[in-house]
Amino acid sequence: MLLTHDDLSHRDRYLNVRNTILTLLEWNIIPVINENDTVSVEELRFGDNDTLGALITNLIEADLFVCLTDVDSLYTGNPHKNAEAKHVYTVARVDKEVEKMAGHVVGALGTGGMRSKIQAAHMVSARGGSSFIGSGRIENIIQKLFTGEPVGTFFLPKGEKMQSRKHWIAYALRPKGSLVLDKGACKALVKRGKSLLPSGIVEVRGNFGVGAPVQCLDENDNIIATGLSNYNAADIGLIKGVKTAQIEKILGYKDSDEVIHRDNLVVL
Repeated sequence: MLLTHDDLSHRDRYLNVRNTILTLLEWNIIPVINENDTVSVEELRFGDNDTLGALITNLIEADLFVCLTDVDSLYTGNPHKNAEAKHVYTVARVDKEVEKMAGHVVGALGTGGMRSKIQAAHMVSARGGSSFIGSGRIENIIQKLFTGEPVGTFFLPKGEKMQSRKHWIAYALRPKGSLVLDKGACKALVKRGKSLLPSGIVEVRGNFGVGAPVQCLDENDNIIATGLSNYNAADIGLIKGVKTAQIEKILGYKDSDEVIHRDNLVVL
């Protein structure tokens, strides 16, 4: 199966890919999936096979994502420069410390380094799956994994499983723009699970249309959420900072009180 990122960016095509793969598996056919390089342009590329593998893992709700590469595991430091660097056999949660460790591991193969593999494991854990990163050069590596031998690095799933549609919004879609929010709006989204109203927006970046995926940033440019916009960039620029009661007066119409409804919003 040859895919482009565009195949997973549209919800109906995303579900069609899922149904095709699940049907093949029911027929005891194992699909070999790769990026369709013959038609992919830069904006349609996955970037690396780690991302593609993680997206497919979550697409079919598989229990485990196995990533075999030319490095044997995650390390606490650079094993070529630090004799005290140790194998990391289990990761409970991908945080900044784990991401920092990924910078110590250098591999020769593929477009994605260990950082992309860590991010792929993070994507899988958010949907309730586990991941394993190990060396494809070790004989019987899969058997050793399943018999519990200390090989590679195993990533545990998150305790709270993200909904399928929200995971699609957060990880399968690519942001077309961003909205900078004030402190009150950030708190409403992160702490109180609210929708994004125009009153909390201080800046609009990019040129995007209705329904486009956009990032929500705090005033220090930290990404706090992503979601689907109910208005285009130009209209949000006109209504940013105002109350919802003023939307129709300013735009001449009002499709929604919310710029991003909480059902289409994922806090990151």
